[in-house]
Amino acid sequence: AAKDLTQEFFVELLEGGLLARYAPGLGSFRRYLKGAVQLFLRERHRQEQAQKRGGGKKLVSLDDGEVKIVDQLVERGARSPEEAFDRQWANSLLEQSVDALQRELTAAGRANWFAVFDRYDVRSSAAEAPTYADLARAHGMKETDVANRLTWCRRRLREILQSRVADFVSFEGEVSVELAELFPRG
Repeated sequence: AAKDLTQEFFVELLEGGLLARYAPGLGSFRRYLKGAVQLFLRERHRQEQAQKRGGGKKLVSLDDGEVKIVDQLVERGARSPEEAFDRQWANSLLEQSVDALQRELTAAGRANWFAVFDRYDVRSSAAEAPTYADLARAHGMKETDVANRLTWCRRRLREILQSRVADFVSFEGEVSVELAELFPRG
């Protein structure tokens, strides 16, 4: 049932004009999409109550593999599809932003800056992060240089993230709200 609903939603999204109805001036794309999914699911539930399942809708395969939405929600510990969507959206934005930072630093001849940031902030949990001294030795720099590069990379990553989120919201003031919702502290 989840596979069928997912396919039906994407048919509606791609062929039913759902994307064309998005009005950027009324809010973020993420919120629009979440609202569209909720309305879609309510409408499908109403239709199921009124008639047998199937209703003549054309299903489109998303890929050759199985779409295991329910399993993914359980594996990731999401309490709702909305929470799973928010997590995936945040992860996608973060991955794209980290990749952009890496490309930017590499193009500027500062690949070692990214290597320090990647090792300390991206690939390590707080419990297993190397010390500044370890990183300084590994990259042939002073501990203060490690601290400065980490600070610079974090600030630049935040700027890149803000820029990416700004592409999906209507008003500048929504960027900080969207970031707070996607990346809550504590």
